[in-house]
Amino acid sequence: MGIVFLVFVIAISLRSALNLWQQRAILAEFKVSGTLAFAAALYPIGMACFVVLPYTIGVVGAALVGLAAFAPGLVLSKQAQNKLQRAGTDRVKRAEELAATVFMTGIGCIAYFLVGLGISVASEYSANPFH
Repeated sequence: MGIVFLVFVIAISLRSALNLWQQRAILAEFKVSGTLAFAAALYPIGMACFVVLPYTIGVVGAALVGLAAFAPGLVLSKQAQNKLQRAGTDRVKRAEELAATVFMTGIGCIAYFLVGLGISVASEYSANPFH
């Protein structure tokens, strides 16, 4: 299941990054950081960390590395949304939607990791209640 979600995240984040790159003139006009596209492209790395690294460096290490990959995208996308909403023009609608997509993709990936972590912990302790 993790690999399927990883492929899904790769598709969404790369599509968002390319579309944000196409919107760079609008982003520059309203003083939105152009690094948002790069930050969105980091999401597959964060998701790969959540899928692969728990087996090698443990769950806590995977969480820290994965969250470090999502943090820039979450912060920059929220800042972009705020700036573009204040613009008050329809020209920014597409860029604002893309920033929202980047934000929600990051939140979704973190939620996926937390739910998976909860399920694995619950199954570990339900198999042996005296563990």
